[in-house]
This record gives sequence, structure tokens and C-alpha cells, in this order.
Amino acid sequence: MTGRSAFLEAFTLFGIDPANYDDVFAEKLDLLLAIRDNEHVTWSGRHHPALHDLPVPPRPQQDKLPLWIGVGRTPAGAERADRIGLPMVLGGSVHGRRRRFYGDSGGTGALSSVEPEVWTVSV
Repeated sequence: MTGRSAFLEAFTLFGIDPANYDDVFAEKLDLLLAIRDNEHVTWSGRHHPALHDLPVPPRPQQDKLPLWIGVGRTPAGAERADRIGLPMVLGGSVHGRRRRFYGDSGGTGALSSVEPEVWTVSV
């Protein structure tokens, strides 16, 4: 499971400007997916040194290492999980905000365009 974290204090500990919170997570998630999907990784980003044909041992025994994305306070996390095709775990902060995520009968939530039959969600 991966997620952005609700606590910004850790970013400062690792020299990351909290203003770049979302960009850093998107980049790290992209790197994690590259590592999961490839035996050797060539990758570059703004917040991490470039990698050139780096071997990634050991490899998982299954075809693809299972990866879930944690979703919390905003529908943007659910939309990101949907966009890249990852199952999601809805955090406690989602409770009480159901309409923002799933919409109402008018289909206005972040996930209203996604057919519920294809959701892989854990709460």
C-alpha cells in the first residue's frame, strides 16, 4: 500500500518542501510503478536522482506485486487511483464525505463516472 500521508512533518525531515507535496507523491508513485513493472529501471524525475538501467532484485514471485493506493481527505486520491488503475483503500477521513467520493443520484462525485462493478475498494 502506498499513499501521500496526512502528515506534512515527515516531508521536511527528508528535505522535501511541503509545497511540492502532490508533485513529489506523483513522481514517487511513478517510480514505484516502474520498479514494480520492470526488472531494470531507467527513470528520471524532478525530486529524485535519475536511474539508468538499475536492476531491481529480488523480484516478486507473483506476476505483479500487488499495490494498493491509500485515499484520504480528498476525491483527488480516488481519481488518481482510478486513472492509473490501482485498487484503493479508503481511510477513516473519508467517512462522512461519501457524497464527495461517490456522488449522489445525479452522479456528481469523484468516482461517479466509474462503474461500481470495477471498483476494488477496502475501507
